[in-house]
Amino acid sequence: MPLILDSVIVFLVRSILLAIRERRSKQWPITTGIVLASYGPTLPYPDVQLIYKYEVEGEIWTGSYTKPFHSFDSAREFANQFAPSATLHVRYKTGDASSSFVRRGDQLQ
Repeated sequence: MPLILDSVIVFLVRSILLAIRERRSKQWPITTGIVLASYGPTLPYPDVQLIYKYEVEGEIWTGSYTKPFHSFDSAREFANQFAPSATLHVRYKTGDASSSFVRRGDQLQ
């Protein structure tokens, strides 16, 4: 039982932190990026990390996005959706293009 509770707590904390970052980036401009690498799901907690690049005003930037999952199957599905060379929408902070975020809702549009 402690291992299950541990997994739930880690998932909840990661999800809350991700939701905070998502809310903060809501008004940031959007650009198109390209996935450079996709890692995961990882053990012991299923999460996927994307490494991507994007361009803002002629400059190339890189970023990473880590998404927690409750199951390995959903993590694998997400990783397959964002395989290397896939495109994705990236939000970047106005005045600081080095700060970026990938919002799940932007990918569905």
